[in-house]
Amino acid sequence: MYNGTSKWNDNVYCSVVNLPIGTKDLHQCTDAIMHLKARYHYEKEDYDSIGFHFVNGFYCDYKHWKNGCKTSRDKTTWEKRSLPSNSEESFWQYLETVFMYAGAASLTKELNQ
Repeated sequence: MYNGTSKWNDNVYCSVVNLPIGTKDLHQCTDAIMHLKARYHYEKEDYDSIGFHFVNGFYCDYKHWKNGCKTSRDKTTWEKRSLPSNSEESFWQYLETVFMYAGAASLTKELNQ
């Protein structure tokens, strides 16, 4: 995490990405990659390309999420639990769910796309 101070080795970093990380202490290194990929497709309105596998193998895609379906790690099935929404707030809730249940072990399934 960048704290505003100069780093002792300027040759280690080539850039800084300014992304919101929320307040739930979920955003780790792998989450930054998933966040960038999801945000890229979200801004292009390419919603069918947004999806990540949880560590347990469940595929959590944004298409289901924005149509009002929700899931959790303990119950990896889709349940209709809200009205359809494609708002920034709903997208962030999707990302936080992904940050909780997906990680480095499951990201390898996403990188070939």
